[in-house]
Amino acid sequence: MLRASALLFWPASLSSDYSPQVLPARSGISLAALVGFCVVVGVPALVVTCRRRAPAISFAAGLAALSYLPTANIFFASGIVLAERTLYLAVALPAAIAGWVVAWLATSRGLRPAVVAGALLVVACGARSFVRLPAWRDNRSQLLTLLRDHPESYRGHGSAAAVLAAIGDTAGARREYRIADSLFPSDPYLYGGYAIFLLGIGDTAAAVPLVARGKHSHTGDRMSLRTQFVLELARGHRAQATALADSAGRRFAGERNWYMQFQQ
Repeated sequence: MLRASALLFWPASLSSDYSPQVLPARSGISLAALVGFCVVVGVPALVVTCRRRAPAISFAAGLAALSYLPTANIFFASGIVLAERTLYLAVALPAAIAGWVVAWLATSRGLRPAVVAGALLVVACGARSFVRLPAWRDNRSQLLTLLRDHPESYRGHGSAAAVLAAIGDTAGARREYRIADSLFPSDPYLYGGYAIFLLGIGDTAAAVPLVARGKHSHTGDRMSLRTQFVLELARGHRAQATALADSAGRRFAGERNWYMQFQQ
């Protein structure tokens, strides 16, 4: 919540990924959590207190709260930690506050200071957007920007590993998978992909602990079954592999197509 609020008022540090550890994963109370709680309480309070004195701000605060609520992870897990695209309507609040400040300057200090302040704000925001544009030129630019700006992003390293594996750079892929797993070892789709990669290059010994980790995880059953299936194939146990494929096909709609590529 704190990072979302900071992005709204000044997007100094942008990212295409806000998963751990771009946003540090914490299990206890932190300063960021306390400030975020203040934001959760403060925005509805702003709706009420500004209803008569500044109705535009009150409306914008309500719009911001309602638009962000479905992905805020307050009442239920949305599956998204934070994404900039979920803030498109919420930006109405800082825009309304900026407009109120400019109007106040025009009333109390005169039109010229208000115009200057508004122009400076527009130029600053426009410059920030212009500087950010190259990061979205294509997928390669997006990934390289993410790794440069946020080397703590485990998903960035995981994506880099998949790209390197696809072009045959097994040493580079192994390095990136190892970095990603060290940053956040709790994503079953990451270490599952890592295990399948290792099995694909014949390193069964290194893959076995990753497959075992998936078996003991309470999430990612789809990926866990995939890794177990590939491991059994690598060991030559086709009967066990077929049983795993049949189980996955019954449990997950559309999953049979993935297994068919190994059984043809």
